[in-house]
Amino acid sequence: MRYQGENGLTLVEIVASIAILSIVMMVFATFFTQSAMFSNKNERAIEATNLARAVLEEIRYTPESIPANVPNETTVYETFHQENEPKINAVNDDGSFKTNADLRLRLTVSKEEAVNLYKVKVEVIDDSSQVIADTYGYVEAQSEKNETISE
Repeated sequence: MRYQGENGLTLVEIVASIAILSIVMMVFATFFTQSAMFSNKNERAIEATNLARAVLEEIRYTPESIPANVPNETTVYETFHQENEPKINAVNDDGSFKTNADLRLRLTVSKEEAVNLYKVKVEVIDDSSQVIADTYGYVEAQSEKNETISE
């Protein structure tokens, strides 16, 4: 009950306005938290995509990085720089990337005999072997002497 000449807010009005303000602030806080998580996930996916593309480009421009004795069936590589394994500069021997040790490379190579090409699938995976990014391309096959075969 208000008396004549009294200005101000009642306790109920103040509590109601604080409750409404709290609800609005929680909605905004949730939005910003979700936005930050989404941004981090996208940033990681973009980094993985760039790493996959860089590996594919390295293989395209240095086809001798793929062993010349790739079997006719599909071969999956997760370790590198050993005998009969790909030599990829961007990764360590265990397949982890030099620029981000949390991500690893999985390289799948299959020989396309009819056209003398390798189909190369590049996958960037995390510690739980979940694929973060992948790409593929074709690279001209090498002879046993590591020379480019041309027609």
